[in-house]
Amino acid sequence: MGEQHLYDDPKFFAAYDEMRSLNGTLNEIVETPALISLLPALDGVVAADLGCGTGAMCRWLAEHGAASVTGFDASARMLLRARQESQTNLRYEQIDLDLIELPDASFDLIISGLALHYVADFSSLARRLSRAIRPGGSFIFSVEHPIITCHQRQWRLGTDGTRADWPVDRYLDEGARRMNWLGFPDVPRQHRTVASYVNALLDTGLVIRRLLEPGPSEDAIAKWPRLADQRRRPPFLIIRADRPG
Repeated sequence: MGEQHLYDDPKFFAAYDEMRSLNGTLNEIVETPALISLLPALDGVVAADLGCGTGAMCRWLAEHGAASVTGFDASARMLLRARQESQTNLRYEQIDLDLIELPDASFDLIISGLALHYVADFSSLARRLSRAIRPGGSFIFSVEHPIITCHQRQWRLGTDGTRADWPVDRYLDEGARRMNWLGFPDVPRQHRTVASYVNALLDTGLVIRRLLEPGPSEDAIAKWPRLADQRRRPPFLIIRADRPG
């Protein structure tokens, strides 16, 4: 399964679609609320969503005041779904995020939800995005936490079959990984450390405003007990970096 067209595989897309349709997913309960908590005021903002998928965040931004939103994704299947639910101030472009080039000072806000851990060269992408952000603008993104991407993306089980611990291995060895996810044994990820994410942003001149490692609340765990293990290690890393005005 090629990285660029991962979500164009019908079986993989169906598995992903089924997972996202469930109630009480980590995306719904943890990642998206944390990402939204870092957003600036949206009135009149020109925004881009990298790895926009089926366009949910694009629609949310438009509904909450953004003047225009452009979604970018490598998957034709994802974008077909996004366009079917499109609004007048939304547009979508198919492009590999490893290759994306945006005009200088073209966006007030660039956001990305759980897509940049597929990008091979984050430092290069950060440099290109920094140029595309207007002075005073923001780059806000979430990725799978490097504790998740560094090993096999699965719990180690005890002799009784319960989850004993989450192995962390080869953390400092950055690069491609293959994960078992959604029942598929060979799903690609790019692993890099927290320091690499942060320093790549700082090297472009962006200023780190906030870094989150969110987990489910006690209220969420009471409603969906299966989320309790998600407090044993952080599932996501979320960063806001601003371009000085």
